[in-house]
Amino acid sequence: MSQQPTIRRIVNYVIPEGPTKGQVRPAIITNVDGGRVALHVFTDRSVDDVLPVTPSVPNATFGGPDQPGTWFWPPEPAKPAAPTYTPPDELVERARVALAAASETELREAERAYQAYGSATDGRSAVTGAELPPFGACPVLVRSGWLAVARLNLPPRELGTGS
Repeated sequence: MSQQPTIRRIVNYVIPEGPTKGQVRPAIITNVDGGRVALHVFTDRSVDDVLPVTPSVPNATFGGPDQPGTWFWPPEPAKPAAPTYTPPDELVERARVALAAASETELREAERAYQAYGSATDGRSAVTGAELPPFGACPVLVRSGWLAVARLNLPPRELGTGS
C-alpha cells in the first residue's frame, strides 16, 4: 500500500454481509490504529436501511473490492486523453528543409537547448509529464523548434547556410 491511511481520507468499504454483500460504499477514516482503521460508512438509504449494515466500522483492515469487510483506496480518476494534433504537411516539410540545411553547430546547439529544457523538467515534458526522448528521436517539428531556439542564441558568424 503506497498511500498511508489518515483521518478524514475517503476510501471504499466492501459490505460484509446481507443482500448487498460485496457491494462497495464510500467511507471516511475516523481513526487509524496501526494497520487497522475506523470508518464511517456512507450507506445507500434506499437499499441499506433495511439491511444489517452498520455505518460505523471500528476495526477494518485493508483489502480489495473482492474482499467483504475490508477497505481499499478509490481508483485514480482517468485523465482525459490529450487532443491529437496532425500538423499540416507544408509545416512538416518546412521543418525538414530547415533541419537539412542546418549546420552541425546549429544542430549541436539545438540539442544542447533541448537538453537544458530536459534538465529543468527532470527529463519530462512540462505539458504531458511524459519522459522526454533523446533529441534525435523527437518528431521533426520538435527538433526544428529547438533549432529555431538555437539560432536565436548563436552569433551570426556561427550560423550555417540554413539561416
